[in-house]
Amino acid sequence: MAERQPMFFIFVSFICAAAILFAFPYAAAGVDIPASSGKEVSLQNTFPGASTFTVQPGVTVTNSGTVISGNGSQVWNITNQGVISSTDTGKHPYDGMYLDASAAGKPQVTNFGSITSVATQSSGAAGLRFVNGGIAHNMGGGRISGLDGVHSDGSSLTVDNSGSI
Repeated sequence: MAERQPMFFIFVSFICAAAILFAFPYAAAGVDIPASSGKEVSLQNTFPGASTFTVQPGVTVTNSGTVISGNGSQVWNITNQGVISSTDTGKHPYDGMYLDASAAGKPQVTNFGSITSVATQSSGAAGLRFVNGGIAHNMGGGRISGLDGVHSDGSSLTVDNSGSI
């Protein structure tokens, strides 16, 4: 009987892991943000339960408003290898990315691609805006631009820049 107990525990562990994957499909691995144009990608609404995302090389995500946003419900972790661009050149202060911190921690963005806001308002938009702090890694070849390249409303900001801001 002692020999069967390890198999039983392995079986139960497998069933529990499968149940978690089916109950929270985005929690198990990162989610690819698909190419889109003309709408904001609200992370908490579009991908409930997920917190880790990637914009793959060759993918372009654009909007005339804020492109990608996340409220304080998750500790957001986003890797951009594509193009994220807010295209409104008017008076509206729209951001390429707008991420709020959660009680559990600050959002983190690692950029290999391009994150842009082309807004022209003097109190305007950032390529990457953190609410309540965040961490930005702009890797070699990465570009973050806007009236403020990287901006934080209200808390500490860590920026590691090997690209262009």
